[in-house]
Amino acid sequence: MAPRQRSTSPPSMVETTDRQQESQPLVSSSSSTSSLNGTSLKRAKHSAENSVELPYQQLAEIARERHDFFNIFALVFVIGATLINWDLTRLVQGYGPDEAWTGEHFYLNWATTVLYFLIDLLWVAVVPICVKSPGTIIKHHFVAIIYLSAPVFWVEYRWFMGACLTVEVNTWFLILRRLVYKRQSWIPAICVEVVDKSFYISWIVIRCFIYPSLLVKMVNLAIIGIQLSGHFWHWPLLFIPLHFFLCVLNLKWSYDLFEPIIRKRMKGNGAKQATVATGL
Repeated sequence: MAPRQRSTSPPSMVETTDRQQESQPLVSSSSSTSSLNGTSLKRAKHSAENSVELPYQQLAEIARERHDFFNIFALVFVIGATLINWDLTRLVQGYGPDEAWTGEHFYLNWATTVLYFLIDLLWVAVVPICVKSPGTIIKHHFVAIIYLSAPVFWVEYRWFMGACLTVEVNTWFLILRRLVYKRQSWIPAICVEVVDKSFYISWIVIRCFIYPSLLVKMVNLAIIGIQLSGHFWHWPLLFIPLHFFLCVLNLKWSYDLFEPIIRKRMKGNGAKQATVATGL
């Protein structure tokens, strides 16, 4: 048998074309793959952003719930310790707060309140996502703790502490309102309405009237003290700016609360959901 010989004839045009097509890269396929990769990267990036954002929102919501439940529990003791120092009968009869304040359990009231502010201050400092404005809350608590040193040194002004602590009644309704609104699908409508009305009434009465009137009372007492003693400086004067600071905070928070309500009412829209969403 003769050995197989190689063909020496040139290749045909068809064969040449087929080989060229096989040797050339598939440009359209690469372009398609590149486009798909770009889309996949965008989707992966969007998914990663959502995966970071969603857990943070969930953690913040859990932190706020825990902080709210702590306040609902702790403020009951602060309010109770304040109430037992008032002669409510005399208040109803129209006596002034300085005459209706008994102060029989002052140190219990004082210690309970200071302990509450210290715990809450540390809580907000360590877990700032538990509140909407941690910086404002920390400043408020810091001022409040300094403010609470006044009644320890000046017995005649202890009733001011009792009057100022009435604001915790409104704070309690504020937090209860937030918790109730989140669960209003299964809470009776009458309960939601009672909490809502109690919150607004206590806000206006305490923050918009009692606190400014206490500031006026402080200034009047300072003027009387200067006139009687002939001295322009008295140590209790230090606490007038502190109370003024708290009044300014109440003014700011009142604006934050009522401005969206007024604006939405003027537009003819409901405002309850909006005000709760702001954290108030």
